[in-house]
Amino acid sequence: MDLSRLHSIGRMGLAALVAAGLAGCGGGDGGGNAPATTAVTTAAAANPAGTNTADNPKQAFGLIQGAGLTPVTVNSPPVVNFTVVNQNGQIVKGLTTSNVSFAIAKLVPGADGNPDQWVNYIYRTETAAAGVGPNGTPAQASAKQATTDAKTATQLTFNEAGGYYTYTFSTDIKDPTKTNNVVFEPTRTHRVAIQLSYIDADGTPVKVNPYFDFTVDGNGKSVAVTDASKTRVMADVTSCNTCHNQLALHGGGRVDVQYCVMCHNPGTVDANSGNNLDLKQMVHKIHSGRRLHAEGHDYTIWGYGNSEHDYAEVGFPQDLRNCTKCCSRRS
Repeated sequence: MDLSRLHSIGRMGLAALVAAGLAGCGGGDGGGNAPATTAVTTAAAANPAGTNTADNPKQAFGLIQGAGLTPVTVNSPPVVNFTVVNQNGQIVKGLTTSNVSFAIAKLVPGADGNPDQWVNYIYRTETAAAGVGPNGTPAQASAKQATTDAKTATQLTFNEAGGYYTYTFSTDIKDPTKTNNVVFEPTRTHRVAIQLSYIDADGTPVKVNPYFDFTVDGNGKSVAVTDASKTRVMADVTSCNTCHNQLALHGGGRVDVQYCVMCHNPGTVDANSGNNLDLKQMVHKIHSGRRLHAEGHDYTIWGYGNSEHDYAEVGFPQDLRNCTKCCSRRS
């Protein structure tokens, strides 16, 4: 996936015009308002190339905004509205919770020289397996790991008339007893992201990670973050893909580092190795694997199913001090 195309989502003129024209007809927020929701399917059909989710993942939320709908509402468990459009400008129907996974995090500004961090609201506890770890011994008995929302079949619904899906989180992020004591702060920048997979009109499997950055107003409704200084792009997957062809992890469904950073933050640790899985630390050590091995410090992680991932033979194909190769400015 060429992320440069992902950023070419400014072609929302038609959707905006349709939404504006319908505003006088009672266009507003919610699945029951037919005039506003018609704008989703109309805009998709009128501009297939510009709204195709495979090429422009952010349009999953952009079309929702263009129709005058609210992409995210947080009054208890978050409620997310999104759409999926195929290459012919048709709404992709029939998706279930097997096609999606959702994550939600807030952006906490860095202090004392440390960078900003995405802090996830949802965590699980990993229990180390006996005999699995350095020299056959787990480093820790258990560890906290940021994760995606737990799913049931009823959490995803489709609005046929409107042409969009609604997903209701199982986690109430306003309740710190459900979030590993991460406190909901509505005025901070938040991010909702989807691990989305489906089949396109020509039978091609599509795997993308649409995301939406926002704050939350007094009514619990999302307000899109448009000021680049109030969000954070930790790295650009386009840079990753100059070497990796297409970065695809965790079974191939996680293809954008803007999704990865939501779980790979300082709050996530591999119990078996004891290694912190913060993305910046993990990526630096993976790409320094060969040098670390030469210095007697192998970097190994035990992943899904206690699978061992040893990076002792990995080397970066240029000077490791070329930070600009991977790191991105705020955007």
